[in-house]
Amino acid sequence: MNQSGRAKAEKSINTAMRLSAVRDPVQIQGLFKPYVRDIVLGFACLLFCNVGLLSVPRLLNLAVEMLSHREEKGWYNDGFLGWQPSHMTHVVIAIALVAVFSALFRIASRAYIFNVGRYIERDLRRDLFRHLLTLRAEDRPSHNIGDLMSRLTNDLQSVRLLSGFALLNMLNALLVFAGTLPVMFSLSVKLTLFALAPFVLVIVVVQRMSKLMFRRTLANQKALGNLNDVLQENLQGQVLIRAFVRRFQSSKDFRRVNGDAYSAAMKLATIRLLLFPLMGLMAALAIASALFVGGHEVLEGRLSVGDIVEFNARIMQLAWPAMAGGFIISVYHRGRASLARLNEIFAFRTAVMDGDLVRKIQGQLRFNNVAYGYPKKAENKDAESSRVDADGVESRLPQQPIEVLSKVNFELQAGQFLGLAGPNASGKSTLAKLMSRLIDPSSGAIEIDGSKLEDFNLSSLRDQVAVVPENAFLFSRTIRENLSLWRDDIDDVEINRVLDMVDLRQDLESFPEGLDTKVGERGWTLSGGQRQRIALARALLRKSPILILDDALSAVDAETEANILHALRGGFLTGAQTLIVIAHRLEALRSADQVLVLSEGRIVERGTHSELLALKGLYARLAEERADEK
Repeated sequence: MNQSGRAKAEKSINTAMRLSAVRDPVQIQGLFKPYVRDIVLGFACLLFCNVGLLSVPRLLNLAVEMLSHREEKGWYNDGFLGWQPSHMTHVVIAIALVAVFSALFRIASRAYIFNVGRYIERDLRRDLFRHLLTLRAEDRPSHNIGDLMSRLTNDLQSVRLLSGFALLNMLNALLVFAGTLPVMFSLSVKLTLFALAPFVLVIVVVQRMSKLMFRRTLANQKALGNLNDVLQENLQGQVLIRAFVRRFQSSKDFRRVNGDAYSAAMKLATIRLLLFPLMGLMAALAIASALFVGGHEVLEGRLSVGDIVEFNARIMQLAWPAMAGGFIISVYHRGRASLARLNEIFAFRTAVMDGDLVRKIQGQLRFNNVAYGYPKKAENKDAESSRVDADGVESRLPQQPIEVLSKVNFELQAGQFLGLAGPNASGKSTLAKLMSRLIDPSSGAIEIDGSKLEDFNLSSLRDQVAVVPENAFLFSRTIRENLSLWRDDIDDVEINRVLDMVDLRQDLESFPEGLDTKVGERGWTLSGGQRQRIALARALLRKSPILILDDALSAVDAETEANILHALRGGFLTGAQTLIVIAHRLEALRSADQVLVLSEGRIVERGTHSELLALKGLYARLAEERADEK
């Protein structure tokens, strides 16, 4: 991607991040606003379609009367809209033409309105994905990956059905009832009232079932999310499951959540099974009422046989929209429940807000009384505070944070090598996240080149601060594609230079397709050391002024680690490029300009590698202990 295209992409993401921070919950009516034109055109097509279809019963009436009075002339007064057919064939042709006309407009209406649902699904998925990119794992504590996948697939599909299928059938039902009922009343008020009685009865019953359907739909969607999460977790951890002989326990856990999903689905299906037969019963009772009452009307001479045929045909035309009402109610509540679950994601806000400062940085770094605390997790669900919205959706409120860094002060000049050391859980990785602004401090200030970190545009900042974590993540692509993930203008000469620097050339020569070898999901076909070195090479190719290695060479041997750091210090890092290394093997920090030793979130020692060893404090003890681990 060229610089212009990249700038546009960054601007688009930044705009999305700003909007996501202030976005109101998505309302059902708000889904349709961008597509009013398509809905209006679809409605117009439906109108023309129904004009044609609603004329068919009158043509049937005309045909029946022609058969009943086949020996009489001029019996039909005005005929059909002033048309007086002279032969039954003319009526048949008229019905066929009307059917073709209506079918074409029905196809057009589906194309317009069904596509509205697809557009809305596409837009929501895009907005959700962009919003998720702005969130850290801490910002969405109640959603695991499996549940998020369920929301971005199953729930979005339900919203699509609501905004496409349900909308089309609702508009169609309104048109059919609006066009049919006046004609039915004009034929016979008494007959119409008897025929509509079953409709009213069923609508009352369905209305009482609606709230229960919503609750059961929401429970079903949650159960599907749990099922997806357990399935994903067990598939990803199948090596550990086999290694620790946990297949029985895993199968037991899966049977439990699978059973929960089945139970939730069956409870929802019970409601649906009641709805649709009720709609069918309504149509059958209406026809029976029409035949019973209408028969008497014919015998008493108030209606003709053709009128009864037309009346029953119109009841049948009402039956499908009325039966579709069951689908509409079901889809509406599924969509409403799903939209509530999607709004739970939109409700989460990132604590890291974007700034406006865009500038080339040199790499000078300063921490001034910086403290940070992770959100506290309650020991049990009952201990958490929560809130429930109008739809009955419960969300957890954040707890008081646990402080993991306190009063951190240091300054690093551009181009220097800073080492970070300390026991496990001493705050080293948290410090690295603060430097790249993946998180913001609870108090204190961080500056780069004299400017506050929170003032920087996030894309501009992160483009100039490359972080390589211990658990390197590779995409299921080729090695070349993983290396050029952030830049598409890299040639093989530059790639080979960096591969030599991270001591990966010999490994690549053993791969059958070299740089074009696919690494599999998360890079599972590679060793841990190979994944780490590819991730490091990918970061180096970005040419960022600040490079942070968060124990990023823990899976390689000590000699390879030393060679890589020597190459970084002597060959790659020139001018204002700053190196920050968190290392378990403290020998890796031998050439660091400054080493900070953390313990329980505080800097307890600082100096060069040799000075800290001579001090015979925590750093010296760690060096001795880790030397014994070799």
